[in-house]
Amino acid sequence: MISDFIVQHPSGPLFSPSDAEYGKAVKKFPSLSSCDDVLIYIGNSATAGINVGIEGYFDNGTILSQFERFFQFIYFKQDFKGHDIVVVVDNAHTHSAREYSINEFSKGIGTKCPVDSIDYVDHTGKLVSISCRFTTGEYRGKTKGLLQLTKELKVPVRHSINLVELRALLAQHPAFQTISNWKY
Repeated sequence: MISDFIVQHPSGPLFSPSDAEYGKAVKKFPSLSSCDDVLIYIGNSATAGINVGIEGYFDNGTILSQFERFFQFIYFKQDFKGHDIVVVVDNAHTHSAREYSINEFSKGIGTKCPVDSIDYVDHTGKLVSISCRFTTGEYRGKTKGLLQLTKELKVPVRHSINLVELRALLAQHPAFQTISNWKY
């Protein structure tokens, strides 16, 4: 999914600073050259993308981050010098059926887990609930971690899989699919 800035100017239609403008902006705002935890910025721009179902979504924090980047760049955009700038925001509201993102889970036992259970509808239409904590045994009370949850979801996985691969694999499972209802 892409989020972009469209400009009504001959330099448009999409906002993008030149290489020279980008260099000046990065000198003043070094954070412009660093990676974002959620958003994937395209080139020297404020255009951002996410991988739906694998990463989060455009929430208030990510949108504000993108606007901050846009306003840091716009100061250096020579084509816009001496112009009044009006920003009109139009977005569709989404309401995700998920209260969590796969990126909020860690791999191992006793690590980060944002929920107590994962609820999803399986391929037969049955509601399934899996506890994210051990209820018995030596790990009682501890979080299971994605590797253990993968086994309980009956997804074949090698024990040596890294966290990025594990998240990508599980993002395809119904337990982690993001289902949205769009409102306009």
